[in-house]
Amino acid sequence: MALLFGLVVSRKLFAGDILTCVIVPLLFVGLAVFCIIFRKFKPLILLSIFFLLGNGLYFLGLVCYDCKDYEGDNIVIGRVTDDIREYEYSTMYKLDSVLINGEGAKNIYLYVSGGEMLEAGDKVTFSGEVEKIKLFELGSFNSTYLRNNMGYTANAKFADITVVDKNLKFDESLRISVKKMLYANMSEENAAISYAVLFGDKYDIPHATKDIYRNAGIIHILTVSGLHVGFLISLIYFFLGLCRIKRLYTTIITAVILLLYNIICGFAPSIVRASIMAMVIMLSKLSGKEYDSLNSLGLAGFIILAINPLYAFDSGFLMSFFCVTSIFMLNPPLSKMLKKIMPNSVATYISLSISAQIGILPFVASFFQNLNFLSFFANLIIVPLFGIIYPLLFISVLIFLILPFLSKALIVLDFALTGVTEIAKFFASTSLTIPLHAFDVTFSILLFIVLFLFSRFLMVRKIVKFLGLSVLSLFFVVAVVISSIPLNLGSSVRSLNTAHMDSLLISASNGQTAFVYNDLDQQRLYQYFYVNKISNIDYVIMKDEPSEKEMDYWQQFNIKKFICYHGEVSNLVVVGDEFAYGSMRFKFHNIEDKYLGAEINFDGTSIFVVTSGKMSYNEIESFTKDYNLVYTWDYFYHMGEKGLESHSYHKEGNLSFSWNGLGWEKRGID
Repeated sequence: MALLFGLVVSRKLFAGDILTCVIVPLLFVGLAVFCIIFRKFKPLILLSIFFLLGNGLYFLGLVCYDCKDYEGDNIVIGRVTDDIREYEYSTMYKLDSVLINGEGAKNIYLYVSGGEMLEAGDKVTFSGEVEKIKLFELGSFNSTYLRNNMGYTANAKFADITVVDKNLKFDESLRISVKKMLYANMSEENAAISYAVLFGDKYDIPHATKDIYRNAGIIHILTVSGLHVGFLISLIYFFLGLCRIKRLYTTIITAVILLLYNIICGFAPSIVRASIMAMVIMLSKLSGKEYDSLNSLGLAGFIILAINPLYAFDSGFLMSFFCVTSIFMLNPPLSKMLKKIMPNSVATYISLSISAQIGILPFVASFFQNLNFLSFFANLIIVPLFGIIYPLLFISVLIFLILPFLSKALIVLDFALTGVTEIAKFFASTSLTIPLHAFDVTFSILLFIVLFLFSRFLMVRKIVKFLGLSVLSLFFVVAVVISSIPLNLGSSVRSLNTAHMDSLLISASNGQTAFVYNDLDQQRLYQYFYVNKISNIDYVIMKDEPSEKEMDYWQQFNIKKFICYHGEVSNLVVVGDEFAYGSMRFKFHNIEDKYLGAEINFDGTSIFVVTSGKMSYNEIESFTKDYNLVYTWDYFYHMGEKGLESHSYHKEGNLSFSWNGLGWEKRGID
């Protein structure tokens, strides 16, 4: 826990986040006082060492993951994997075994437009630009890039790509064969669900179906985790038990099968964690030693973070880790209490469900923004059903790969999965939900410290637990007070860009804010605004009026004015007319019926934000002479005496430009 805490807070701590900089020292002061009073010096020393080790591993992980930045056109060679995703105007291929200008490089997401489809195993070559990916963006972490060891993205036309060889790996061939079998004998929806259940890849599941499982609180059954590993091990032990194989050989065979399953599932953190813990259980039984659940979990977490420290930011790893932590800490006392008032089997399932839901609560708040009260009952019904469906699906796939003529029998599981989805729809349709706000990492850590203090693992007197909870409550109050203080951005200009959003946040010294955007990434924008305590946006500026969906989204930010160049519902502004709201002045510009962009004036500063269309170099140069800052969605330009050079979002990520009274200061905000 100390290692994980050191990794997670490192980024905020060294970036000067106020809440983190206050709470972390207070926690250590409280821990030091606690340990000194009760003369527990070993915990203090060990926790401090592993916290500092986590700090160091974070920066080591960044250095190890970083890759070279390539300029201009490059010669790229890579092999197409079975990770292929079709979009409306292009197809995305994951390339591994990548060479860029003859140098070994990380994997590439290649977006190809036009022409036919490439196939898994194709070794391809093309010439073009490659762009480094960003693991951290707007306060969030891209787990997909980390898990797939992605370093770059690239775009190419099919006609410019040459296939030079073909090499399909065994695990890819197996996944492709299973996928074809499922889609040939089941409905598309249930085939996609089955594929996700077996391999953890949820991409092909329709968004509406994923929303149903998510809103019902059972999305975890679509991710390969401890639940699946437990079913798989039980299945292996059952068959090997029928064959009367010795325990030593059973352990070895199970370990080999788990390793193969990890390879096929791409070593997802949740399955690696579950596999390590399963191996500890098997070895404890083999050696006759007592199994220690919490240390087993800690060992699994330590191994994963030692191999790749950045998994400390991976949502799948964190959800898996803390879900199991919560079960270990809360399930025994909760189950004991419930068994007094209901049948043992029912009490066990309910206590497991409640314990797991509390463990993933911070992540549900961050990613889904609502909690379904009936999710406990949904799990009570669906998880036992899934305990029957998953082993049958696993066995069926193995048999039908050998005897494909029997694969029509998958229609039975097709009906079963349809039944699960219908049950999920019933629970997802309830209005018994409450909205949640994203938890700061500090609050999440405090939550699990509270769970530990209540658990049976802290074997101290009740008075000691009471004192610990009192100190922790004080820290929690301080954290709430600090986190509730609005963040005054002052005179600042912040670029907020993602793969799906181009936007600019402008703040005046009196607190007024204006938001300019072309595209909207609601999830990422919500997260950024929450982290920076921004609850009000005064003016939203765009070329065309917002859609009905966008209008619904903006209601939560108390918008005073929508300022649009075109529109009926919003403010219709004549080009060239200047208008003012509060301390900000706005003006739209065009040349010969070509819309160029919007001018914003505030605090003695003039900014021009161009439209999403391309501007010529001469046009940009002319505008940089007339304005303090020009933003072209890719670059900032400032040509004053003490001005900044041009800055690229692609190279440096999202930036904040603040006025310090003498000139503009730049700071990264990712």
